[in-house]
Amino acid sequence: MFLHARCRTSPWRVFDVEIGNISAGGCSLIGVRDRFAIGAEVGLRIAHLKPLTGYVTWTGEGVVGVEFKSALSERVIRVLNESYRLDPA
Repeated sequence: MFLHARCRTSPWRVFDVEIGNISAGGCSLIGVRDRFAIGAEVGLRIAHLKPLTGYVTWTGEGVVGVEFKSALSERVIRVLNESYRLDPA
């Protein structure tokens, strides 16, 4: 099971993504069709969390790595992983 999220790459470009894994420092977006530039800022709306800001750190075939601007607490990660059955990063 994947965690669905909303991704914002500009004020007018918002789209659905899936989170493949998540850790305190970042996450991976899987099944992405858009092109992402290394270092690009992205906004993420994941589950019930406040909007997150992150930066693209790597890209692959349909996969993007994002480092969060501010780390999430370990409690938040544990709850997300348990609730959505994600694999910890």
